[in-house]
Amino acid sequence: MNQKDSNIIYIEVEQAILGAILNEGDLIQDCTFPAEYFGKREHQWIYQAMQALQKKNEKIDIVTVVTQLQEMNQIETVGGVSYLYDLADAVPTTANFSFYVHSLTEGYKLRKAQALALSLALSPTVEKINEVYQQLGALQELSSSSIRTIQDGLFDIYEDLLSPQGDIRVDTGLIDLNRLIGGFQKNDLIIIAGRPSTGKTAFALNIAMNHLKNGGVVDLFSLEMSEDQLLKRMLSAVARVNSKRWSDKNFSKEDYEKIVQAIGIMGNWTGVLKDKPAQTVAEIRSTVRQSMKQFPNQTHLIVIDYLQLIQPVGYFERHDLAIGEITKQLKNIAKEYHVPVVLLSQLNRGVESRADKRPMMSDIRDSGSVEQDADVIISLYRDDYYNQPSIPSSTSIVELNVLKNRNGQIGRVEAAFQKEFGLFLNLMKHSDMQNDRKS
Repeated sequence: MNQKDSNIIYIEVEQAILGAILNEGDLIQDCTFPAEYFGKREHQWIYQAMQALQKKNEKIDIVTVVTQLQEMNQIETVGGVSYLYDLADAVPTTANFSFYVHSLTEGYKLRKAQALALSLALSPTVEKINEVYQQLGALQELSSSSIRTIQDGLFDIYEDLLSPQGDIRVDTGLIDLNRLIGGFQKNDLIIIAGRPSTGKTAFALNIAMNHLKNGGVVDLFSLEMSEDQLLKRMLSAVARVNSKRWSDKNFSKEDYEKIVQAIGIMGNWTGVLKDKPAQTVAEIRSTVRQSMKQFPNQTHLIVIDYLQLIQPVGYFERHDLAIGEITKQLKNIAKEYHVPVVLLSQLNRGVESRADKRPMMSDIRDSGSVEQDADVIISLYRDDYYNQPSIPSSTSIVELNVLKNRNGQIGRVEAAFQKEFGLFLNLMKHSDMQNDRKS
């Protein structure tokens, strides 16, 4: 279909919508879209007249719309009274109204996409590319909503019951945390918050590695660490080799053998690493979209390290408003692709001034928008971070505080953190390993 034929079809769709409303005025209640969805200026005026009548709680028919257009001095501009009669006569039934609205939305999206492409061609700058990416992402989220009945929802639940996999969730690898929150659910935005050097990145990498080990796909975005650094940290955890050895290269023969084995294990994993600093949400979305297309039949997990380094697009009067827009878009990505999005976030320094330094939600930087958009918020607390033990240990006990869980319980669980490997373990498993070493 060429551009000319496409334009004709969308004009006919616009005429069908206006004609249907003229025949059945109550249909205006189902119209939540603005006048700009209409491509033809005359149709925008007619629709605006209908909206004005709706606002005044007046009946909508040909007579009232004509009167309103006359008050707006637009009756002749739209083609006169005869054009309104032609619109009404051309629609024999209003049964297909929802289809017309869906087609109108698609036509608007195409026009906007064409305009964005033209604006990029006229001004091909990096800033313009980011702006266009963001607006195209927003366009993808536009849809004419369809009504879902109770039966639709029950059917989906019944299909989940019949599925051998059930409701697919991401296993965190930590038994106690899984029991508390049931793993990470699709569509969820999960915030991992903590002070610098408390183990946020290591915790997120452990969850990612566990998902990869289980055959899933991880899209990992690090805004402050390189791909090389990420892979070395993962190799240290898998091989149980001290991560400091990468800098001094003081590897033993046993270390080399362990690393070679770890490379063999990780070589079977499916993941995407993006280490570009100051990425935008649009760039993250683009990578996720490509990954979903490349690996369509596997369970995906998105990990982003960390929130405060994501580059906002556009002008915002305050930094918290920019953060709010970012978390809203990341939540939309989780919903659009039906995947969990794990987002790391820093805590502000306010926690340091309290006697009890366990983080609260208000300690998260720009916490208002983060609290609103997050489905799950988990904070990390290590007592040895603030109270250095008299006998230093390579293992810390980390408290994982579930501060918010939109769909389940909140509470506190503990895990063992072996700092030299960057490895999180279940306390029971850590205890067994300690006993094995003693024996």
